[in-house]
Amino acid sequence: MLNTFIEMIVETLRAPREMAGRLIAMQLTSQTLWMGFGLLVILNAVVFFTAQTLLPLPDEVVADMPVVMRSPFLFAILLAGILVVTIHAIYWAGRAMGGQAQLVDILAVMTWLQVLRLVAQVALFLLQLIAPGLAVLAAMVAGLWGLWLLVEFIDVAHRLNNRGRALSVLIGAVMALFFGLILIVSLIGLVAIGS
Repeated sequence: MLNTFIEMIVETLRAPREMAGRLIAMQLTSQTLWMGFGLLVILNAVVFFTAQTLLPLPDEVVADMPVVMRSPFLFAILLAGILVVTIHAIYWAGRAMGGQAQLVDILAVMTWLQVLRLVAQVALFLLQLIAPGLAVLAAMVAGLWGLWLLVEFIDVAHRLNNRGRALSVLIGAVMALFFGLILIVSLIGLVAIGS
């Protein structure tokens, strides 16, 4: 099991298009994928706040942080909201540009990207303990690599066969995400005020 997991990660990094096709070909149900997605949101929040606990930020920095960055519950809601909006935005933006993906295809590749994000978070946290300067550089590389993987996955899922169009889908999705994020933050703010 662990060997298969490591092989999938290596294949994703070396041949993302093949991995995206493999993920889609698994034909996992949307229920299974949404459950995995929810678990990954929780695990990402746990790792994020564990890192903050073990490597605390200065009090003045924490005081200036938005309330969602200080509450695991609100952070998980925000992360889930951003990812759900992103999944739908990539789906609809791709369909508008002639893409052929089903929503479950986008969900499959985005859920796998969250697995990779979780692995990267843990690795960066451990690196931060050993070499903080190197961790910053590694985080930048991971971010750029993640962006490249996302474009490749969008291209395969939507069957565009054109990385430029896949990048356009991502740009359109980011614009939709921006407006969706404004709505989500507004709703979280209302929940926080009401509690």
